[in-house]
This record gives sequence, structure tokens and C-alpha cells, in this order.
Amino acid sequence: MDSRNVTHWGMIVGFSLTENAFARLGVSIRTRSEKIEEAFEDAVIEKPALEAKLLKTKQEITFPKLRLESEVRWLIDMAPNKAEQVIETLKDNNLQQTLRFLNEDAIGLSAANIAADACGRFDPDVFIDRLIDTHATIETVRVSDEINSARAVSGFSQVALAQVRDALTGVTTEHAQAVVESLARRANPGPTLAKLTSTRSGPFIDVLIETYDRWAAPKLREVEEGAVHFLKLIDETGEGNVAQAVTKLKEWSQISEPVQRHHEAKGLDEPRSLKLYYASRSASISLANNHQHYEAADNLTSAMSEIFERLPSAKKQLAIDLETLGELRQDVAREALVSPLGDQISKLGAKISQTADLLETQDWQSDNLVDLDRAFDQARRGGDVDDLVLELVRSLALKLNAENYPRAAYVLLHRYLDKLPDLDPGLALTSANELSILRSNADQKELIRALKQEQFDVADKLVTSLLSYDQDETLRGQLLQIRGQIDKRKSDRAAKIIGWVILIVIGAVLFLVSQANQSSPQPQTDYYAADDFSGATGAAADAPVDVPAEQTFGAPTDPYVDPYAEQYVDPYAQSPTPPPIPPVNTAVPSAGAGPVYSQYEIESCLEEEAILNRLRGMTSSDNAIDRFNARISSYNARCGSYQYRLDDMTRAQAAVSAQSAVISAEAKRLADEWSYE
Repeated sequence: MDSRNVTHWGMIVGFSLTENAFARLGVSIRTRSEKIEEAFEDAVIEKPALEAKLLKTKQEITFPKLRLESEVRWLIDMAPNKAEQVIETLKDNNLQQTLRFLNEDAIGLSAANIAADACGRFDPDVFIDRLIDTHATIETVRVSDEINSARAVSGFSQVALAQVRDALTGVTTEHAQAVVESLARRANPGPTLAKLTSTRSGPFIDVLIETYDRWAAPKLREVEEGAVHFLKLIDETGEGNVAQAVTKLKEWSQISEPVQRHHEAKGLDEPRSLKLYYASRSASISLANNHQHYEAADNLTSAMSEIFERLPSAKKQLAIDLETLGELRQDVAREALVSPLGDQISKLGAKISQTADLLETQDWQSDNLVDLDRAFDQARRGGDVDDLVLELVRSLALKLNAENYPRAAYVLLHRYLDKLPDLDPGLALTSANELSILRSNADQKELIRALKQEQFDVADKLVTSLLSYDQDETLRGQLLQIRGQIDKRKSDRAAKIIGWVILIVIGAVLFLVSQANQSSPQPQTDYYAADDFSGATGAAADAPVDVPAEQTFGAPTDPYVDPYAEQYVDPYAQSPTPPPIPPVNTAVPSAGAGPVYSQYEIESCLEEEAILNRLRGMTSSDNAIDRFNARISSYNARCGSYQYRLDDMTRAQAAVSAQSAVISAEAKRLADEWSYE
């Protein structure tokens, strides 16, 4: 009896030539039935206690149906005396002599059988390469010819080609089992098998990976349970457990690496690894969205980018996630720098009239404005935050202008723009335009006051000032009309002053109305949208923004009409331009259960659904139907229930529609592959 029956996880190790029926009776593949009977009788005389086993052995090589199973597991390509020498060499565990026979005498199926036996007897690294390469050279027709040639000599009936093909399928499986069992004696066989198979393909590689996958399944379930346990803790508490989860995920990756690589070579995601990837990504998103642990989320996502690098879908999404997390971590650091300034802005905004008084008198020595200066300068010394500090100052200027303090708003923005000499050119241009609008609003307010108080000289100077810098043609025309009327009023003090008030209500839109639909510049810490790395800054990023109502500076109810004018048309009676309507919110996920899928995840599901729909009716054999049903189960597990955003679904559907030809080709390839298995 062969001494290699070592168990590993309850499995018998080894494909054995020395336990073949021909070897046990000491006969060759060309021995006739009467000689086989003599060999049997001699063996019984020598070992009478084994008569029952010897009888079974004789039947294995004399019953035609059983004989083929022994023949394909024998040395059919070698002369009988050479085959006998090989068996003796293997029984002696002579590595060097086995290698010599394998390299110099054995070919085809015989070489594969020797290599498979040696995998369990010696260091498998020496023989697995040869076994894989040899399987690529085995031809069913040649094996059939060799067996029938030997049977012609031994007197046994000929075999059909289909019988030989079926018998070789069983041998292929046993050879794959021999490789897996030999590697299983190592602590971590996954990386070794991945290295051996990474550049190879073919039927034997497919069987080898499937065999390994079955062997690894119990261990993977154990590792998966541990990983999911830690990922759930991360999702629920957001504290710790990242290192433990990463350890389990790395262990998973090592065990499943050969299977992941095999699927990757076909452009596919390994289903079980993809499922674990989704669970891991969900935990990472929760760390950022729900717990604001951005560094931990970045650590987990960075580990995932290595652990799941063999999943095409994960590769694309993780690259985006890492980039977004990097930006968010940077944003958090920048927001922390401007937080004291935000607090000071909030304090000043809470007492707006007092703040306006301080700004209009430019009392920069007051405690409140000194604190504002200090917070502004301190934030800028901490890092590159010019855009954030400007946004905070603009928020206060917006509130001042909305409360009808445009001069205070102008003074505030002008002072702090002077402190930002290296501002982004686009932002600098926008700010300069806003400053000009504030100045115009302030001068217009003072112009109204001057006209109401019949201070026509002051009003005339304000008109001149407005004409000197405001380039709006409509406004300039209106101001020139006002100047003409002022000249008349200087000589006719008895006329109603109220008539002039309507002329200077020129319909100017309040400062920053066009900007009012932006999100609040108040520092935020909630950086992710609810279910994805969307990059939204703040929980209110998707909510409509209240636009301040436009101010009309004391519009009269009894407009003055010049009796000397041929016809007067109030140029300011038209309705002001309404603020822009906020865009339709497409960031809200669809109703339903399951995780929120990204565009790439939706594409993967839609592609698989299209492939399965095309495969219906293309599968008829039992094997093909089994493979189809297995693929359906995998699809249901991954895509049976999920949520999506409307814009992501729209883009995914468009992308999949463009791949119709590719999807049809993949469905045909699978159908053809399954039909020949």
C-alpha cells in the first residue's frame, strides 16, 4: 500500500501510479487475459489474506468498462519494461531517477500521470509546472489510438473516442486534486498557485482553479465571517477594529488570489470577493459619513485598493474613493484652520446693526473688529485657505447688504480683499465685481436719502460718482435722466420731491443675489453625502437655499410725471430678474432596500443582466444549464436589491447600451464554452 495517504482537512493526499491495478498485479497494458489470471493466482498464493482485494484488482483490468479507467491512469505511452522501472523508482521515492524518466522517456498522458504522482511524493514545485505544461499536449485521439493499439495486442475489445474523452475528464480532475492537495500541506498555498497559473490558461487551468476553489471554500467562509464581524462593528461604532478587519481581508486575499486572478484574466470580478469588497466599502463610507473618521476611512480604503486589486469593478471605484478621501481630509484640515474665524463671523452676524455701525465708522480699534482681524490673519498663517476666509467674509457682507447696510458691507469686503493679494484670478475678478456692486448699492442708498432731504448738491455729486465707475449702460442712462431732473429741481424747489424718488429706484439687484444659491460658507464637518463619496460639503448641500428678497429703496406710491415731457415711461417699473431656480436634486437615492450603488456598480449589474438575458435559450446541455443557474444565483446575490441615484442609473444605462455588441459576443462565448465542457 502506498505510504502517502496523508490527510489534510479530511482529504486523502495523492494521485498514485503505484496503486494502479496494473502495478498491483505486476502486469502490463499489453498482457493478455490468461496471463492476468495467472498473475492474480500467484498474488493470492503469496498473500492469501488479500484475495478479495486482489480479485477486485483483477476485475479492474479485465472488465472492459473498468479497464479504461485504469488505462488512462497508467503509462500507456511507455514500453512495458520502462513502465515497470518507473513504478519501482516511485516506490523507492527516488527523486533524481523519477526526474530522469519524466524528462527523457515520458510524454503526453504518461508524463502527466508521473508528474501527478510525484506532486504528492516529492516537492510539488518541481513537478507542477511540468504537469500543467504536459496537459496542454494531451490529445484525446492519440490516447485513444495508444489504448486501442495495446488492446489489439492484449485481446481486449476496442474503445470509442467518446469513452476515452469521458475517462480523461476524470483523470484531469484527479490531477488537479493532486496539485491542490500537495500545495495544501503548506501554510498558505494561495500565492504559490496564483504564481504558477497567472500566465497560463486552458481547460486544465480551469479545472485546477475550480478544484482549488472548492478546497478553499471552508477556509474562506471562516475568514469571511471574521472580516464581516469587524466590518459591522466599524459600521455601528466607527471606533477601532480597522486593523483587525484589514488583517482578515488580507488573509482572504491570499487564499482567494488564484481564483481572483483567474476571473481577472477573463475581465470578470470574482463573485465572493466582490461581495466582501462591497461590505468593506460600505464600512469605509460609514466611517466617513456617519462617524467623520476620515483617516480611518482612508486607511481602510488604501488597504482595500491592494486587497481587491484583482477586481476590475473595485479598481475603478477605489481609485475615485481614495482621491475623494484625500480631498476630504485636506478639507477637514482647512476647515479646522478657519473655524475660529467662522465663530467670530457668526458672533458679528448675530448683532448686525452694531457691526454695521462699527464698519461704517471704520472703528478698527474696537474689540470686535480687532478679534475679527486676528482670526482672519491667524487662519491665513495656518495654510492655503484664502478661498475659505474670503467665503466667510462674503457671508457677513451678504447679510449686511441684505439688512440694508451696503456701505458697511463694502468697507468689510474691501478691507479683507486688500489682505488677499495672491487670490485666484477668477475669484479675484468675481470679488472685484461684487465690490463694485456693493459700492453702487451704498451710493444709491445715499442718493435716495439726499433726494428725500432735498440735498440736490449732494445728490448731484453722488450721481457723478456713480457715473464714474458703474459701466452698466441702462443704469448710466437712468442716472443721466436723474441729473437732468436735478438741474430742473434746483430752479424749482416747489415741486414734489417724492416724484424723484421713483427715478432713482433703478432696479439694481442686491449684492450677491446671483451667488445666493451656493451652500453656506459656515465651516462644516459632515463632508459625505448620505450613501456615497459624493464630495458634497455639508448636510445642506442638496437642499434649496433661501435667496434674500430684493430691496427697493423707498419706492413711492405716487410717482411723479413731468408735465412738460411728451411722454414719460417709468424705466424701473419692469419686474426684476428672478433668481435662478436651484437644479433638480438627483443625489437622493431611489427608494428600496440594499446599498446605494455607484455608476460603475450599476453598470456591472446591467451588463450581467444583459448577458443572462441573451444566454436564455442558448443553453441546452445539463452542464450548461447548471452553469447558467449558478451565474443567475451570483447575479441575484450581488444585484438583487440595491438603490441608485437617477443620474448614475441614466449614465450606466447609456454605457451598457453602447456595449451591446460586446455583451452579445460574451454571451455567445460563454454558451460555446459551456457546451463543450
